[in-house]
Amino acid sequence: MLKAESELNKNKEELLKAQSELKLAEARVDEYERMAAGTIDEIKAGVEVRIAQAHEEAISDTCSSFLYTLWLQYPEMDFSFFGEEVVDEVKQYAADAAKDIETSIPQDPSEVAPPNAGIEAEVQPTVAVAPPS
Repeated sequence: MLKAESELNKNKEELLKAQSELKLAEARVDEYERMAAGTIDEIKAGVEVRIAQAHEEAISDTCSSFLYTLWLQYPEMDFSFFGEEVVDEVKQYAADAAKDIETSIPQDPSEVAPPNAGIEAEVQPTVAVAPPS
C-alpha cells in the first residue's frame, strides 16, 4: 500500500507539474496572439495611412494640373474664389513663367542669330514644265 500511495503522490505531482506547464504554455499562446494581433493592427494602420497619403497626393496633383491648365488658358482670370492657397499657387506659376522668359531672351545682341542662320545655299525657284502631250 505504501508503494501505491507513493506512486499516486508521484503521479499527482507530475499531473500538477503538467497542469502548471500547460497554464504557462496557454499564457504564452495568449501573449503571442495579442502581439500578433497588435502587429497586424499596426501594419493595417500603416498601410491605410500610406494609401490615404497617396490618394491625397494624387488629388493634389490633379488639382494642380487643372489649375495650371486653367491659368495657361486664362492668365487674367481672378482665382481668388478658389481660396488663398490657389492664388499663391497661380502667382508661383506666373513667377516661374516670367523667370523662364527672362532666361530665354538673350541679353547680348551678338547672341541673336542672323535671319539666314542655318541656311547653307540659296533655294532656286523651280520652272514649271508642261506635261508631255
